Amino acid sequence: MINPFTPSEIASLPEDFFGRDKEIQLLARSINQGSVCIEGSFGIGKSSFMSRTLLHMDGFASDENNIFIMVVGHADIKTVDDAALLVLDKLVSIDSAEKKLRIGFSTIISYESSEAYSYFNEGRHLSALSKIVADKAFTAQISGVNKFIIAIDECEKCAPAIAMLMRTLCTEIQLQGIKNLRFVLAGVSPFYQTMANTDRGVTRFIYKCLHLEPLDQDTSQALLDEKFSQLTSSIYDGGGALNIHPDVIDRIAAMSGGHPHLLQLLGSHVVEHEYEDPDGCIDLRDLVGSLREICYQSRGRDYDLLIHTMKNESYFSDYCSFIALAGGRFPSRIDREQALENIDGGSLDWLMSRNIISLQDDKTYSVVDEFLRIRVVLDLQDSKVDEMEVEIIENGEYSLPGDSYEMLYENTGRDE
Repeated sequence: MINPFTPSEIASLPEDFFGRDKEIQLLARSINQGSVCIEGSFGIGKSSFMSRTLLHMDGFASDENNIFIMVVGHADIKTVDDAALLVLDKLVSIDSAEKKLRIGFSTIISYESSEAYSYFNEGRHLSALSKIVADKAFTAQISGVNKFIIAIDECEKCAPAIAMLMRTLCTEIQLQGIKNLRFVLAGVSPFYQTMANTDRGVTRFIYKCLHLEPLDQDTSQALLDEKFSQLTSSIYDGGGALNIHPDVIDRIAAMSGGHPHLLQLLGSHVVEHEYEDPDGCIDLRDLVGSLREICYQSRGRDYDLLIHTMKNESYFSDYCSFIALAGGRFPSRIDREQALENIDGGSLDWLMSRNIISLQDDKTYSVVDEFLRIRVVLDLQDSKVDEMEVEIIENGEYSLPGDSYEMLYENTGRDE
């Protein structure tokens, strides 16, 4: 039995990517007008979306004609020269003997620059990068493409340096009449605001900021149908058989809230549970075992730390109030006005800044990680965990007695 769920992998190949067609087309149109930011919560699929969109922009199964380089930000990038070096590492190779930088995109571009090497050797990486992208040899060789795209993932780790790089590079080359450079930046919300706070001027180069939402119900089910089809095919090819209970797909789609990482995570654990305790059918029993595994073991330490942080910062009671307002349905949806009537706006902002809750739209809040919500509810009902798990799985929601909701507000909500 081959587990087809891959919660730890980026869906970079088209056959692994589901949905987001409208967003891909929106980014493809927007890049003609200016640079683009891609924001969202942890695990919402930003890296996968960026990778898939860049393939589209590169002409894979599309009429687009662009070239790009893609780099990944990290916390050691402190200055604009650090950020420029990140790009240069993908764009050039060093010829120390000839004291030149060799610039190239495979066979599309290939030339050398002694002046850029001089800047590079002095640690003036921004100057070297500016020299390259403004060089007539460079611009002439990319004249046959629409845009030259610098794509940077995980921008939240170094947003100020990226902001300075983008502002300086775009300004310098546009002053020289070069109009085909674009940035595509991806990161955890609110990295765009961090960039804007660093330098408000950078926002004029950003045409669109896309906030990725969870997958819709149809896309979530399509992903799960495909994965379970791969699973049953692998078993059939080995001479075996496996049934998938129809409610399993609905429950996984609902409990994950359409969050791509959580969809893959729960699906993976369900398959693993069947592997460890096989009965020839993936059913609600496998879901129950998987739920506890995720909440208390595979993600248990992360949840312990997050709950501790909320308590330490005196926001755990607000989170408990929030999930009490959500009731027992999946996925969680809370009217924004109702939330503001019951929870301080500053507390909601804090929970949003930590990607614990998010704005689903202008009128609705939701929780980012439905399993964190389940974990807190299960902690509340520690003497009835088995009953709660079964209820969540069988009914697709849970019901707490009135006094339990009172406990959410008053007892477990106390920040101790």
